[in-house]
Amino acid sequence: MRLLLKNSYIKNKKHQVIGLILFLIGPSAQAGAPFLTDDPVILEQKKWELFLFSALDLNNDLFLEPYLYAPTIQVNYGIFKRVELDIILPYAMALPDAAPFSKGFGDMQLGVKFQFIEETKTMPQIGTAPVLWIPTGNADQNLGNGIPWFKIPILAQKSWGKWTTYGGGGYVYNSAPGMLHFFLCQFALTKRSERQSDIGWRGFL
Repeated sequence: MRLLLKNSYIKNKKHQVIGLILFLIGPSAQAGAPFLTDDPVILEQKKWELFLFSALDLNNDLFLEPYLYAPTIQVNYGIFKRVELDIILPYAMALPDAAPFSKGFGDMQLGVKFQFIEETKTMPQIGTAPVLWIPTGNADQNLGNGIPWFKIPILAQKSWGKWTTYGGGGYVYNSAPGMLHFFLCQFALTKRSERQSDIGWRGFL
């Protein structure tokens, strides 16, 4: 579950309380590799967003254990025109089958998003959003990577009426023991419904 709090109403204490209750009682969303990508949309200058969310990473891999990130805080800020700064602070819980359960602060994410080309009738919006993972989590307790790692994607988005498609590709560099460097690619197609909610399909490679 993700809860979005924007500066347009964050000062309203009633909304803060309702939002916090929804976050605490809401179900976790299954998450994983698709969160490695993004869209190229940039916040307006001097605007900010605050996300509170939980994520369950099942890690369908022989060597990786499931993780629960709850709560996780994400703050985005439009520092310049076409430039956005992002920070993600996760509280991680390792859920191994054999080893003892562990929990604590996970690896912090620092990101910057640049928009190169604005969307027009014929041209998609294009940008990049490099992210650096800082090893703030305890790797000995399976709460972190142990060393820094990063990703560099190229992102694009185009809209036609109620339909929006976005995606991108890039490279992830992770030299920690047992980890791999790899290329990633994601594509999404969404449609804005009459209830102002997005429905669509997302694929990840």
